[in-house]
Amino acid sequence: MGRSRFNFDLDPSTLNKQPFGAHYPGPGGSSKFNGMPDFSVSPVDLSGYPAIGHVRRYFKIGAEGVSQTTNGILKRASLLII
Repeated sequence: MGRSRFNFDLDPSTLNKQPFGAHYPGPGGSSKFNGMPDFSVSPVDLSGYPAIGHVRRYFKIGAEGVSQTTNGILKRASLLII
């Protein structure tokens, strides 16, 4: 699959990169060609659904990376998936 003309399509090279071939749990889940998170592909197992919610909450508040998890808001976002 070639690069998207508009960079809004799923980058297939970002799929199945997580433990056990999953798309979402773990760092660097599936994304679009423009680098934004993409959730258009169904998770390969049930662990993907809470991971999607987790990533969406982080993205909504503009957080990136492990270093920002010390922020109280981000800790609450993380605790919602436990």
